[in-house]
Amino acid sequence: MVVDRDVHELAADGQPTAALGIDPSVVVVLAQAIADALAGAALDPAEPLDVDVHELARACALVADGWLEPEPAEPAQFDQDGRGIPGGMAEPDDHFGWALAAADFGRDKHADLAVGVPGDGPGATGSVVIIYSLSYGLRRYRAQRWSQGSAGIVGTRERNDQFGYALAAADFGKGARADLAIGVPLDRGLVGGVNLLFGSSKGLSAIGNGFVWQDGSSFQGDVEGDSESTDEFGRALTAANFGKGPVADLAIGVPGESKEGFFQRTKLAVGAVNVLYGDGYGLRWSDDQFWWQASDSLHDSAEVFDQFGSVLAH
Repeated sequence: MVVDRDVHELAADGQPTAALGIDPSVVVVLAQAIADALAGAALDPAEPLDVDVHELARACALVADGWLEPEPAEPAQFDQDGRGIPGGMAEPDDHFGWALAAADFGRDKHADLAVGVPGDGPGATGSVVIIYSLSYGLRRYRAQRWSQGSAGIVGTRERNDQFGYALAAADFGKGARADLAIGVPLDRGLVGGVNLLFGSSKGLSAIGNGFVWQDGSSFQGDVEGDSESTDEFGRALTAANFGKGPVADLAIGVPGESKEGFFQRTKLAVGAVNVLYGDGYGLRWSDDQFWWQASDSLHDSAEVFDQFGSVLAH
């Protein structure tokens, strides 16, 4: 057989759904989800139906919960006032969308979207909203909101932390799904730090999450550099495979880094970049690198307020 009926025709039939008190417009979306699962393929009635049962179950659950929306192909706009977006209503200076990162964090085979909201919460503590994809695009259903106040997350939520100011998403090696690095440049004053959330089949999870900062240490060793009151560690982030292994690595901008110059005079805000390398257990600290303009291989000189590392790209 062939799936050749327009989804609007399916909804127009309407009698059974009306009798059950189901909005026929919802059937449009359910029919579209089923069509997606079938991929519009010609089917032989004698053959088993090759359908992703998880996709169909998800579509049915969405209908039951009332989360599916008509016209799924229309462009979507997301904000904190939108239905299904956790975290309360939008407020002045939230800066929803200040930073963005896209990757498959789990739940589906499609890319999901991380949205930085560094001004969110009391006193700009900051947060990150995760909007997950279905086979027909990003949807608010089961969106997540993360902050340093979330259960199990390492760190203490403080005023002006700006959690979510920078984001980077990639597979750092702890599993098959993408992970998320979250810059918190004003953590503990202006010292800064980076929270790490790891992906799973159910999406981003607090299980095994971490927090990185200069002077930070673990069983693997210490992070290079000295933690100072104006470092802004995590002001910029980027993730890519820099070549030490099969998974992605993380570069962290530290634009406020100060270094000691001649005659023990401190050069303020020359800036630096820390690089952590990924392996089969996530990011490792044992062989991280510390780069600044006066690094031997860069053949340059560092000057006051250079702010090396304020922007990163790959």
